[in-house]
Amino acid sequence: MKNFTTKLIEEMINETDNILELETIFNHDLHFPPCITLVKEEVGVVFGGYHHHDFYEILYIEQGKVLYAIDDKKYILSEGDAILITPSTLHQLCKVLEKPSKRIILKFGTNYVNSFSTSNSDLLKVFHLVDEGNSPKLSFNDFYKKRIEMNLELMNSLFLSRNYGDDLVYNERFIQTMLIFNKEYLNLREEDSQIQNHENKIITKTIQYISNNIDKKISITDICNHLSLSPSRLSHIFKAETGTSILQFIIKKRLILAKELLRKGMGINEISEKCGFQDYTSFFRSFKKEYGITPKSYAIEYTKISKNI
Repeated sequence: MKNFTTKLIEEMINETDNILELETIFNHDLHFPPCITLVKEEVGVVFGGYHHHDFYEILYIEQGKVLYAIDDKKYILSEGDAILITPSTLHQLCKVLEKPSKRIILKFGTNYVNSFSTSNSDLLKVFHLVDEGNSPKLSFNDFYKKRIEMNLELMNSLFLSRNYGDDLVYNERFIQTMLIFNKEYLNLREEDSQIQNHENKIITKTIQYISNNIDKKISITDICNHLSLSPSRLSHIFKAETGTSILQFIIKKRLILAKELLRKGMGINEISEKCGFQDYTSFFRSFKKEYGITPKSYAIEYTKISKNI
């Protein structure tokens, strides 16, 4: 059997067009749980820029301290903290602030988690609350910290196992972990560690302007006029705080919306207009460059896979 390292699994994730395809590869082809468990311990200073996925993600800090960004907000995460990332949310790990650093990551799709949910217990409830504007950060006390880490460590050890019963134990620990997250979310009283300063407020207002005008042509001049800032000042602050340019960020936000509309079956030309692209050609080129697949092929593949799951 091929040796599946963390690096190889991450490469598979990056090369996969959507979560349904990823679930098919892991569950049907490789016979592994369609919930991916990763452990990361690297301590580099600056990591890759903003990115997004079609799946849900939980980042749990077992050791160390990191600075994490979700859209316009930044959070300091320490031992026993977790961040919840919903599909299509732009996010990035900015810095490892304290080492040794050990981060455990769960990535899973709607189909997987819904297979365990019931009408009384929706395991995605905590993510729905985050989507409604609640904080994506959770801080656990020592009791729950030990339980979560025990579950995650066991899941990681069983992730690629094909021994009898290990898949059921893996799923059982996933359910236990999700129940803890959901039950404790509303009870936790966390210190607000979201970083707020003048630069962050500028980023927040910039992203809000982009989101509110995503279906229109947006120029840096438009944003600067809205914020009463010079183009050079705004561009410098945005790049320094997010690691990406304003224009690159706008394109990513347009493409995230485009993927959502493609999955809903909207026509490609209508999507191009609704997402603020000047014409279909620019939409086609941007989509293919970002995802390695054309909009039409993405829609066809998504439809095909969704019918088979």
